[in-house]
Amino acid sequence: IQRIRGLLHLRKNDEELAVYHLKRGLTIFETAEDLYHTALTHFLIGEVLSENDPKTASNHLIAASERFRKIGVEKYFAEAEEL
Repeated sequence: IQRIRGLLHLRKNDEELAVYHLKRGLTIFETAEDLYHTALTHFLIGEVLSENDPKTASNHLIAASERFRKIGVEKYFAEAEEL
């Protein structure tokens, strides 16, 4: 639900609230040890922050890339590497 809320705020161009909800979702996925959704949420946070906070975005994209590689999701691994 938190990731969905984050995506809704992103559509409303509210980056701050989008990142807030995405990070809450990230915490939930990490606690549940859900590698795919953890990686996907890192990727989304990295995309959102890429313009205004490139250092933090890079950290999230690296985390996404590592997790996607670990679980063998090539499509997202390649996209995370490109950003």
